[in-house]
Amino acid sequence: MSIQDLRKKLKPTPVAAMEEQDQQLDKTLGRGNRNNTSDYHKIDNGKNVFRIYPPHDPIDEKTGKPNPFAEPKVVTYIPAMVPERDGDGKEIKENGKTKLKLSAKPVFNAKIHGKTDAWGNSISKDAIEEFIRLTLEKAKAMYPDSEEERKKFCLPIFGLYSKDSSKRVNGIIYQQTWVAYADKIEGEKVTFGRLELKKAVKNRLNKIAAIESDNEPLGTDPFTDLDEGRAIVIIYNKDAEKPEDYYTTEIDNSTIDEIVNGRKVKIQKSFPVTDEQLEKFAKADSLTKLYRNAFTRKDLDTQITGLKMLDDKYKLGVFDTDEFQAILEELAELYPVEEESTSEEKKTKPEPEAEVMTAETPKDDLPWKDDGTDKDDFDYMNREELKTYIKENSIPIVVRPTALMPDDAIRIAIREYEAAKSVGVEEPQQDNLTAHLGSQSHELETTTETKPLTAKERLEALKKQQGS
Repeated sequence: MSIQDLRKKLKPTPVAAMEEQDQQLDKTLGRGNRNNTSDYHKIDNGKNVFRIYPPHDPIDEKTGKPNPFAEPKVVTYIPAMVPERDGDGKEIKENGKTKLKLSAKPVFNAKIHGKTDAWGNSISKDAIEEFIRLTLEKAKAMYPDSEEERKKFCLPIFGLYSKDSSKRVNGIIYQQTWVAYADKIEGEKVTFGRLELKKAVKNRLNKIAAIESDNEPLGTDPFTDLDEGRAIVIIYNKDAEKPEDYYTTEIDNSTIDEIVNGRKVKIQKSFPVTDEQLEKFAKADSLTKLYRNAFTRKDLDTQITGLKMLDDKYKLGVFDTDEFQAILEELAELYPVEEESTSEEKKTKPEPEAEVMTAETPKDDLPWKDDGTDKDDFDYMNREELKTYIKENSIPIVVRPTALMPDDAIRIAIREYEAAKSVGVEEPQQDNLTAHLGSQSHELETTTETKPLTAKERLEALKKQQGS
């Protein structure tokens, strides 16, 4: 697409679309909100001037609605084991392995950044929100007459600040922002990047747009027109005593002198986008690509791992309930492991570099590590074939999501069950991992072993064996 065609395509955002987006976000979240990657702008203490770009695609192909210039970004900070780094940001190694420490890792909210229907409405639950809901319900059931005890039980959710770090509880922290592409203007220096807007700033921009576009027939914002767009000024006061005083946002009202009919007059200053700037913007990934349908199985695994750590530490007793496990199973079906290896968003998704222990973590120290013995039939079965084997042979093993029960853990559970049948043991001994995941065994009739075949051939042989 030529620069001229691109200029014709990119249009300012309708004010109504901005307001509708914010209303939809509040509706989807359904709760109050608690308020970096290298290409994000830094809002410095004092005056900051930004020139905002329009959306890459003015109209959403899925819904047919105008795309706003800013996309919502909702993350939750959840406990995670992340690499420990030195003063230069490099990972610290210990005995050849990366040293890990307990910290908090931001992860996308699945209702905002997950899968949607044809009209753009979320079809996904969020594991963290569901965990919070069940925790609150349990607190209410346990302490129906004591608000103090309910608050105490829910401290791991809402947190408790204390100057004494030993008494401090971090809680589950939500952060809701909006992200737009913008140039940061510092004198003659112009830097392109992503601008993350706090809620107070975004709300103020909506009001400015509504006022400035009042006389415009199309009701478009005054910031993003490629030729006539005006800059915004964000004044940040890091020493403010009230949260609402941290940010002051206004449209830039600076003027320039021009000669009109032989007289010098002051004209409102605009910030036209040059062809060079437009080319840089065109090469950047669209915000819809970065933040819509960006939630992946890796995010789900991060949520599961963090919630399990939180539940174990504070003994909440929510994680292993049938209701929550059913929710995890539902989400595991919605975000299968296979998607992670083929998802194009994986390459561009804006997430912090901090790591977390998930099902993909190297298994050097795990109890199901390969001990060098000969492989059996189950080693050649993938996850779906293992589940089919369990179902068709009526084996009482509950398969949990991958983050909780990797493929090798399923194989161990099946082997223990088969071994118990061969010696007539009613309930085989289980290792701690399998027992924790809830697998159970009972005495059933033994079956003759089949000759090693391909996975599909083995399953066919098993079906024939059951029918004979």
